[in-house]
Amino acid sequence: MDEAPATLRPDPASILVPGATCWRLARAGKARLLIDAAEYFGVLREVLLKARRQVLIAGWDVDGRTPLHGGRVPRDGAPGKLRRLLRYIAKRRPELDIRILLWDFPAVYVISREMSPTITLGWRMKGAAKLCLDDLVPAGGCHHQKIVVVDDSIAFCGGIDLAMGRWDTPAHDPDHPIIRRSSTEKKLPFHDLQMAVDGEAAVALGDLVRERWRRACGEPLQPIAERIAAWPDGLEPMFEEIDVGIARTVPALSAGEQTAREVEACFLRMIASAERLIYVENQYMTSRVICEALLARLREVPSLEVILLGPRQAMDWLEEAAMGAARTLFVARLRREFGGRVQLFHPYVHNRRGAEVPVTVHAKLMIVDDRVLRVGSANLNNRSMGFDTECDLVLEAQTAGQRERIAGIRDALLGEHLGVTAAEVPGLVAAAGGYLAAIGERGSGEPRGLRAIEDSVAVASDVLESVQATTDPDAPGDWQHVLRTPEPEEIDFQTYGKSGKGLVAGIVFAAILLLVVVLAVGGKFLEIDAGSARGLLEKVAEMPWTPAIMLAVYLVVGTLGFPITVLIATTAAVFGPFAGFAYGLAGSVISAMAGFFIGRAFGSGLLQRFSRGRIQRIGNGLKKRGVLSVAGIRMVPIAPFAVVNLVAGAIRLKASDFALGTFAGMMPGIAVLSSVGSGIAGIIEDPSPGNLALLALAVSAWLSLVFGVRLLMRRLLRR
Repeated sequence: MDEAPATLRPDPASILVPGATCWRLARAGKARLLIDAAEYFGVLREVLLKARRQVLIAGWDVDGRTPLHGGRVPRDGAPGKLRRLLRYIAKRRPELDIRILLWDFPAVYVISREMSPTITLGWRMKGAAKLCLDDLVPAGGCHHQKIVVVDDSIAFCGGIDLAMGRWDTPAHDPDHPIIRRSSTEKKLPFHDLQMAVDGEAAVALGDLVRERWRRACGEPLQPIAERIAAWPDGLEPMFEEIDVGIARTVPALSAGEQTAREVEACFLRMIASAERLIYVENQYMTSRVICEALLARLREVPSLEVILLGPRQAMDWLEEAAMGAARTLFVARLRREFGGRVQLFHPYVHNRRGAEVPVTVHAKLMIVDDRVLRVGSANLNNRSMGFDTECDLVLEAQTAGQRERIAGIRDALLGEHLGVTAAEVPGLVAAAGGYLAAIGERGSGEPRGLRAIEDSVAVASDVLESVQATTDPDAPGDWQHVLRTPEPEEIDFQTYGKSGKGLVAGIVFAAILLLVVVLAVGGKFLEIDAGSARGLLEKVAEMPWTPAIMLAVYLVVGTLGFPITVLIATTAAVFGPFAGFAYGLAGSVISAMAGFFIGRAFGSGLLQRFSRGRIQRIGNGLKKRGVLSVAGIRMVPIAPFAVVNLVAGAIRLKASDFALGTFAGMMPGIAVLSSVGSGIAGIIEDPSPGNLALLALAVSAWLSLVFGVRLLMRRLLRR
């Protein structure tokens, strides 16, 4: 047991200062770092089976197919996958309230995720859980927190999503059957971390999720009055009776709204306190502020070493071009001045054939000396500092025992990557004269280890800045506040909706549902991308009656929810800017009207079942000013094209207002997409720095056009 720790204190030397570097400082009776998802998923499964009153899940991605076990499903009669497990638990405890709060992700992510969470985690749960899609982030931002709270008695927070492709063990065996069956394209070993806490720290995380639920879904949730002993049997805590700092990033949604940047403030204070070693595991390292802080501390402390662990490269070419190039410059700035004291590594293992396989690092961890341990969802990129929502847990040692445990965790992580035990790491470091030297002396002949990442992406700094301004901003820009329309009074959907029991409505709905199912089962719907769409349209261009066929394509594809912007850009690439503009605008309006009349036929009941909070906000926005409101939402879409169409019909908007608003609102964006459609196709085929600069220029032109038109509309509204 540790010696008695200090109580909550306003220590000026402390890293954790409520209201500055953390949101709250809360006591945990027990805390443990769970290393890699197999351990986390196995522990979470055991905790969920004990749940009595409330389960709160907040995630960037939640997939009902996720295997919740440590390797083999325990033979206790309970299912091993998330969706079936939640249904099993709810059936046995009807009083249990299960809430899933999921980021309302753009359609571009659908290829790598479960097809439709509103179906797979909503309808298919058969009432076992209530799902809410949370889109309360600035345009282009995301909810990135990964939190699970059970009965306010135990909570988990870190970098691990309840999603496919995350499961792995510290062995990172690339030949493991679960990794080989992963839904991810590359099927690489996956390293990540999650922290488990109980006590008041768990209650605080529950409060955080409940507040997000209230804002996103319009429904207050009550905390649990009587907590249970939920800590799993046999799970040895790493810390007992320790204060936990909860650091958040919460971006402002409107001009003048309060924001939270505790994640950034805590990072800066941690770096400024370092004396010997900063150990980092992180997916992205691009933040200008963090880079400057590291440079400043390295100058101040000549003996300081910085170890950075990340993935060898990003998951796809676009992410690599944006984040990979920025990481190259981030590390280059550090190494240019402190080459012998800073290095970026990626872990590797060997498969059964002896080939070297990189381990994907998704963890978000920083350990400073043996005093501060931090794990959460925040990357070291600009977005995590002020643009996306994040949540990190920070433990600051107050006793000798706590310091030993933090040092032991760091050595265990290094040992995992080097293929040695935690107990061997101090000896290796002492013999080599430092951590970086010890890593370097391990050599390349080992079955696993850390490989230095050399500069692999060369992009001019001015081009990079243009791309980063769009892909990796550190705060919502002023233009986003201008584009947002304040919500009017809440709309009563029952006043506007119909019952949806009509024979015609039922036939239309059944036909559409059948078509979606057939396409999904055939594997074609999820595989549609810009490339396959272009191939389809090239065939259409050679057919007779091309205009009629193109309108039919927009009618069907737009109604089924395929991203309309991808279809418009592909149309321009195939037919040229002028014909592409005509087809895109006419097809978009026709598709919008089809969805509008489907929404009118079914009324609000079906839509409310899909996503209460989101539908409420879309309806509020559409209701305000008829044509101008529709045009505004079309310019800066707050929801997918097909969803806006359905909601507009459900709230009984005037059809002519909706058609005119759609025409006026989509015309500027279609004009820009049509003019650069062929260029976008070229970028996909050749993601060179020059092409990326053209893409950034096109995005800037579109934003400028939208900004100007929306500003004019707001002035007209005020008049």
